[in-house]
Parts: sequence; structure tokens; C-alpha cells
Amino acid sequence: MYWTNGKNQLLPVQLSESTIKLENSGTFKTRGLELQLDGYLIQNRNFNWKSGLVFSRERSKVTNLGDRKLMLAGIENVAGSFAIDGQPLGVLMGTTYKRNEQGQMLIGEGFPIKNEELSIIGNPNPDFRLSWLNSLEYRNFSFSVMLDFKKGGDMWNGTWNMMNYFGTSQYSADNRSITNYIFPGVLPDGSTNNIPVNFYGNNLNENRWVRYGQYGVGEDAIQDAGYLKLREISLGYRILIRLFNEKTFMKLSLFATNILLYSKYKGVDPDTNLTGSSNGFGLDYFNIPGVKTFGLSLNWQF
Repeated sequence: MYWTNGKNQLLPVQLSESTIKLENSGTFKTRGLELQLDGYLIQNRNFNWKSGLVFSRERSKVTNLGDRKLMLAGIENVAGSFAIDGQPLGVLMGTTYKRNEQGQMLIGEGFPIKNEELSIIGNPNPDFRLSWLNSLEYRNFSFSVMLDFKKGGDMWNGTWNMMNYFGTSQYSADNRSITNYIFPGVLPDGSTNNIPVNFYGNNLNENRWVRYGQYGVGEDAIQDAGYLKLREISLGYRILIRLFNEKTFMKLSLFATNILLYSKYKGVDPDTNLTGSSNGFGLDYFNIPGVKTFGLSLNWQF
């Protein structure tokens, strides 16, 4: 368990659409918990099975930023990862649909009205992470496997919105033929919306997705970035070698990393980020997926 207080963090400050400067500013609090449990489930002369779990959870909060909103990464006036007083570091902001005080969407000409002013739309920080490592040894053979699980954490899938705009996504293909659809919400006069619309018609600029621009509406692209991933698997064999009348071992191993992924996320990989390793995270805009690696290693054990 740990607590940290950060002061004068180096953060990007947006001066204009094309100008950013780095500035020491802000106070942040972070608290976290990390637990590790491992041990041998079976241990004898010919066979060993060691298993371990690593659990981690972290919470951060911006406590003093002078009432400013600093974009850490993202696309200006569309969506980004921000530092905001009173919010977790990296909280996601983007465009939304306009709503009344009761939270009902405001409808204009049958379609929800877009709010161009950025609002908080998600939190990329996960609820927790859990890793499970198993290592088995039988005589000279060894086998290991590591699974990673991430619970929660939002991601802005800008790729999804862009593909909907161009009509190249499976989602737009499945839904473009919808007709006489009535969006839940209220009209400008406060009455319940009763205007049926078609998602695709004769005028391309008025279809369901093109009408909101190529980036779409930020809140439509917020998706759960939790996952279960087979992070690494390896199979090895240890060979006894006599060298200068001394016993040494050579271990030959086949390994693979990032080979299986299960996630409800609709992008290529919920474990990637638009700006790489940075304070701004939870952003996907045609990101490069995680690399699958296959290899052969040779190690000497003296």
C-alpha cells in the first residue's frame, strides 16, 4: 500500500491549435495497493508447479491546478485526456449530446443535438489489474504461462467514430438500413420526441453519422477497455553439458507474447495508447495494435 503527493508536475499547456508548452504546475495525490501471493502447489523430485498472483489498484486525483483544464493528449475540440481539479488524472473529455436538467437528450429535426463544448465522458483508470503466473517443471522440461486481466477503464475509440462516418465499419453496415427510428428525448418545446428518421437517405450529409462530422460525437466512442490477455507462454528444455570437467546447463526455450486477447472493446487493442507512454492515455485513433512476438532463446546456466 502506498500514498504519494506530486507537486509541480511537468504538463503540456495548450497555447493555440498548433502551440504547446511544458509547464511545471499542479498538485496530485495518488494512493495504491499492490498484493503478491505465490508459492509451490506441487514440489517433489521430478515435478514442480509454482503459481503466483499479483493484484494492483491505483487511484489518483488532481488537487490543485488553479481551476484550469489541461489537455495532456488528444485532438483539440474533439476528445482528449485531461488534468482537471477534483478529477482523476487523465480523465477523458469530449463532445456530447445536449441534454436538459433531467438528463433527457434534446432532439432537433428528429436527431439528437450535438454539444460542441467538451464535457467529461469517461475515466481511463482501471478498477484493478490482476496477473496470474504459472511455472511448471518436469525433469528437464519447463513450461510457463502468464495471464493478465484488467477490470474497467474507459477508452475513446476515435477510430470507431471515423469508420462510422465513412461507412466502412460493420456497425454502420448493420444499422444504415434502419428506418422510422424515434430517438428517445425531448423536442425544443419540451414535448416527447415523436419524429421518425431514417439512418440513411438521399442526402449523404444528413445520414446518422455524417451529420455530426468525421470525428462524430465523443460520448458515442467511449467503450470499456477491460481485457483478458495471454501475455506470455514459453516451453523450455534444459540440456546438461560438461565444460572443463564442470557441469553446466543450456536451456533452449520457445516463447510467444501477446498471442490471445479477449475484450468487449471494439478497437484493435485496448492495451495501446495514441501517445504511447505518457500522462495522457485512454485514446485510440488508428493506433497500432500490440505486437505478437514469437521467438527462440538460448541461456547458459552455470
